[in-house]
Amino acid sequence: METLPADQDDEEYAILEKFISGLRHFEGREIPGAFRRGDRWPDFEIGDGTDRLGIEITWVTYEPHDQLRRREEQYARRVGELLTDRYPRLGGLCFELEDDYQDPPYPQLTSREGEAVAKAIAALIRSEADQLSTLPVRTDAERPPVGHQVREIGPSGVRIGYFVYRFAAAESGAEPIIRFMGVFPFDKELLDSLVWRAIERKLKKTYDRTYSGRLWLLVWGGVLLAGAESSAAAAHARQELAMTSNPFDEIWFVSVAAGLDFGTIERIWP
Repeated sequence: METLPADQDDEEYAILEKFISGLRHFEGREIPGAFRRGDRWPDFEIGDGTDRLGIEITWVTYEPHDQLRRREEQYARRVGELLTDRYPRLGGLCFELEDDYQDPPYPQLTSREGEAVAKAIAALIRSEADQLSTLPVRTDAERPPVGHQVREIGPSGVRIGYFVYRFAAAESGAEPIIRFMGVFPFDKELLDSLVWRAIERKLKKTYDRTYSGRLWLLVWGGVLLAGAESSAAAAHARQELAMTSNPFDEIWFVSVAAGLDFGTIERIWP
């Protein structure tokens, strides 16, 4: 795992660094020097006067799924709180919670029904804690881990469950990881439109076209848009851009993955 910084400014700088490294790795393009924060916009600048390069950053997002992801994070935190007393026994284990894509979504965690679901998930993990001590440590990231899977019907008829594997020895002192994994299902037409939607949000801000230098837009997303998915989304964005004007000299997409100094990049425009 690699966690991006929680602060938005630091997160955007981390994405910028992966993009610059991607340009060097895949395109052989070098941008020497250190970027600085723009005054009002763009987000980052390097150089001066007409030699300036400004990069504005935006991200691929889909609010209905963002809401579901935030609810997942709330549940994962709450389950962890309910298991704190068992952390020594669960050390070195990664629990990937399963919720059948929350369809229908889990109830609000602040409700009585939501708290009951969280407690049921914690109880399910607690009941299996002793037998999980025999799971071997995962040593080959290229192969699926040896793990243990449990699924049940929880309160209010919702599906609960988890897949667990060992990422560190129990005596290592590493706290257990409790999280939801996977992505929510996307209709292909919607998936193809996500990069364009991110660009369109920026175009609606009507940036000043008199910027004294080169102005780029960088769109970033996670592993959801990678490979064929990113190419299809980039192609859709190009079609839309061909029918409208924009202030950007270049528009790029970068997909980041854990453990790599560079991101996978794709030029969207021109």
